[in-house]
Amino acid sequence: MRFELNETEDKKLLALFNQHEKNIDYLLYLRDLIWEEPHLNSGLFANKNIFETKQEFIKQVLENHKTDSSFISKNLLWDTQEVMLDTFTNNPYYQALKNVSFEQDGWKLSHKVMKAFTLFPYDEQYHYGSNSILKMSLGYFTNDYDYPTISLYGQEWMSLNPHEIRTMEMPIQVAKGKVLTLGLGLGYFAYMVHLKEEVKEVYIVEMDLELIKLFQKHLLPLFPHREKIHIIKADALTFINQINDRDYDFIFSDLWMA
Repeated sequence: MRFELNETEDKKLLALFNQHEKNIDYLLYLRDLIWEEPHLNSGLFANKNIFETKQEFIKQVLENHKTDSSFISKNLLWDTQEVMLDTFTNNPYYQALKNVSFEQDGWKLSHKVMKAFTLFPYDEQYHYGSNSILKMSLGYFTNDYDYPTISLYGQEWMSLNPHEIRTMEMPIQVAKGKVLTLGLGLGYFAYMVHLKEEVKEVYIVEMDLELIKLFQKHLLPLFPHREKIHIIKADALTFINQINDRDYDFIFSDLWMA
């Protein structure tokens, strides 16, 4: 199929392609940056206000991870924000797991430390402007963040890192009635929704029997309203194809492929 574009349309299309290339470069830069978990000595930023601290932090990140792109340099500064640590440490499940650890049958619940001034994804990506500029909000703490994580034979299964908590905020907020969650993980979603008065029951579909046993032994006792929790041992994809419309009021999926 052939399209005939006038001069104005041709310029708009070219601008979109150019911006698309910048967006791809920016995402690749952020991927490498976050993967390396760069962090700096918090003492470097003493006696500075929030904006000066952010400027100095991003300046040093760019010095350590050089780029020729002014688009990346500018957006890295404006897309990054200081996040208050107590936003996450005051979380009810974080508090419940604060002193919990175990290791059994390859599963391990331990604690990791995210160093102060480590960049992490804070919000989802979004586009704005006529050229569809891609934005991605990044965050950092000014103090270390000690958080629980569960792993299987050394491979992280789920943790209470900031991005996990942030991405579940909306589904937790709107969940009500009879709730189904596909995948157990660390039990975070189930815990948070079961605290809500408008949530009457929480059904968890999990296929790993050992994980279910560990959850029942170590984590379920932390739930204030355990009578709301029901665990179904099944493959989530098989189970979801067997339910009927309106069997559940809200369905949440926390699945990933190994």
